[in-house]
Amino acid sequence: MVPLYIPAIVSVLVEQQSTFETAFQIISAGNVRDDRGALAVLGTVPVDKTVIFRSSGTKMIWYFRANPSANVTLKFTNTSLVPSPVALIGSSGWVAVALQVPDGTGTRWVASVEGNAVGSGEFEVFLQPEACKVQPNIPKGQLIKLDKIDSKVYPAIDRGIWVYVPANYSSSKPASLMVFQDGQSAKNYIPTV
Repeated sequence: MVPLYIPAIVSVLVEQQSTFETAFQIISAGNVRDDRGALAVLGTVPVDKTVIFRSSGTKMIWYFRANPSANVTLKFTNTSLVPSPVALIGSSGWVAVALQVPDGTGTRWVASVEGNAVGSGEFEVFLQPEACKVQPNIPKGQLIKLDKIDSKVYPAIDRGIWVYVPANYSSSKPASLMVFQDGQSAKNYIPTV
């Protein structure tokens, strides 16, 4: 069965200049009069979804499909995190909570409406240090994706492998080797470093 999707807000109302930052500021301020700005990053969501999580850098927004009077809560395993008060987004049928966290923060979260868990997840925030940003005068090498390999230790699990070859690599001398084994995201920033 194909899930049914409905727009969270009529697309004509969502203006191009509305950004995550705009939505975050509006929701952080409290009860919302500017539905378009607050909902701009919500997008189209499945009808059966009660909570939607969006993030950009260190800023997060949780949208809840809920009555204005509903008891909406957001709890974190990192108990030092305190989200904004729940903001009613006009007459849209959505309320929202915003949170900005320090770089290096990671936690699990559980969202509830009237005491019933409606969603959960986790996030880790690690901003890109200067060394990870592309420098225009540095020669770029090549990132090569190899065939996946099957694990003999964990049957039915395959692993992707990428090799970065620096632009100034020469086969006339031994190459340095660095191996990353926890996830594939390192391939997105290590070549730049």
